[in-house]
Amino acid sequence: MVQHKFFELYLFIIVFLASVVLFFTFFIMVSQNNNTEQTYEMTDHSLKNTEQTSPSQQDEQSVFALTLSK
Repeated sequence: MVQHKFFELYLFIIVFLASVVLFFTFFIMVSQNNNTEQTYEMTDHSLKNTEQTSPSQQDEQSVFALTLSK
């Protein structure tokens, strides 16, 4: 009976330690990805915040399109 309880305790400790290792590995990888530069940035095109209206659209309701850039 005592051996069975020790086996359960050892099993719990092993599962707990494995979970902690996986948890910290995940957060270390996330932290490293946060500090690295993204390689899929668009550098060929730049978005400009301009409003272009034609004379025929002056009677219609105005619609604004805003772009956010860093």
